Amino acid sequence: MSRCLSLVYYAADPLSGRRSHWSLFLSDTAASKRGTVFEAQGGLLQMTYGRVASVTPENDLGFRGRVELCTIPNEKLEEFETTAEGTTLPSSPLRVSKGCHRRDCQDWVADVVQNLVIKNIVPAEVADTLDRIPKITLLDETRSSNNRWD
Repeated sequence: MSRCLSLVYYAADPLSGRRSHWSLFLSDTAASKRGTVFEAQGGLLQMTYGRVASVTPENDLGFRGRVELCTIPNEKLEEFETTAEGTTLPSSPLRVSKGCHRRDCQDWVADVVQNLVIKNIVPAEVADTLDRIPKITLLDETRSSNNRWD
């Protein structure tokens, strides 16, 4: 058996100028709407590792899309979770030297995927898929739910 690994992306906040939020999503099948989200979450002071089980990303007001990346065999799931949790999180923007790029959740997802490729948990093509995912997607008024993880 295996699980489906996808990337879910959410609308950017136009007032902050930040890029769209990305997270990894592990579900039973590509058609499953419920699963577990893995993400770098937080804000100005510190980003933290987030693992939220039994969620439906499509219910989030900011949800804008889901891209299937690959399947992960059940025997590699523990190593997947260890790799995601062990990947360096973005630091506070208050700690980024002037002129340096501030890493965010998109950078964290790319780093997790690269680490998964190095450990042969996912195929190398997965990293190329990230280049086709929108970096900035704005909110519109067509969504009605306000609950992030219903």
